[in-house]
Order: sequence, then structure tokens, then C-alpha cells
Amino acid sequence: MEAFVAQEALSRFGYAPKDVIKTTPEREEAIGGAITVAPPVPETEVVSPSEGEINALAYAKNRLFYLVRNEILFQEIQNVTFRKTARTFRVYYKRPNNGSIFDYREQKNGKAVLQFPALGGNEIAYVFSAKLDECLLKAFTQRVTEAGVSFDTPPVLRPIKGGQSGDAA
Repeated sequence: MEAFVAQEALSRFGYAPKDVIKTTPEREEAIGGAITVAPPVPETEVVSPSEGEINALAYAKNRLFYLVRNEILFQEIQNVTFRKTARTFRVYYKRPNNGSIFDYREQKNGKAVLQFPALGGNEIAYVFSAKLDECLLKAFTQRVTEAGVSFDTPPVLRPIKGGQSGDAA
């Protein structure tokens, strides 16, 4: 009985041998109802993004449109989207896991941080700055290159004139 329960638990996670027979309601009655079948758990929870998360996505796309100087990269910005789960908000290029540009995290003090997995997990405060632009452009071009898109000229970060002091290069 213990082996059967263990195999059944493992089969729910996809680790059971292929010859294990799934439990059916008739089989449960034959066993005596000792095993109860849990309701299926949805694989992805549908969670709507917060206002801050939507603003971060809009900012990223708008800045990329401004920062890229290559027509191919300009067109590839259309493939930037997001995935929202209960714990994370990920902005990615084409592939949710391998194409991650940044993860948006709101801290307890109300400030937000962007983590760039493509840049070794580098975390930057979500404050409009030349450093944020540089990380955003590097992460995006790295993900586009990894996806097999080739472009002739490497992207160059344009200096920002005017605006807030200390942000311009």
C-alpha cells in the first residue's frame, strides 16, 4: 500500500515509472477509498500586473525605442512582453525563461528594483538614469543575439542631454 501511494504521488509530479496505472474512481472504491484525489492545481495563476509593473514595461519598451540605433533591433522591440505570476513580474524577449530582460520587484519601502538576469543578476533601482538605460540596452541586445537575430552594427548608448542633472553621460 505504501509503495502504491508513493508511486501515485510521484506520478503527479511526472516521476513515476510509465507502467504505473493512474488511479480511477472505480479503483479508489476497490481499494476502499483510502486514497483521496486532490483537485488539479492550475499550472499558472492568472494575476493582473500592478500599476508599477505596467509602468516598468511601458518605460522599458519606450526607452528601447529611443536607445536602439539599428532598424533590426527597433523591429525586435515588438517581441518584448511580460509574464506575471503571484511572486514575479518578468519582462522578456520572445522566451519567458531564457529571454528574460529584467524582473521587476517592489520592496517593502515602496521602491522598485529591476534585476537583470542577462547581466549576471545585476540589480538596479528603478529610477530613470543613464545606468538603467545602459543595463536595459545591454540585456535586450544580449537576448536578441542569443535568439539568433544578427545585426550589422552594435548598439551605441546615446548620451542624454538636458533633463535631470547627473543622469547625462
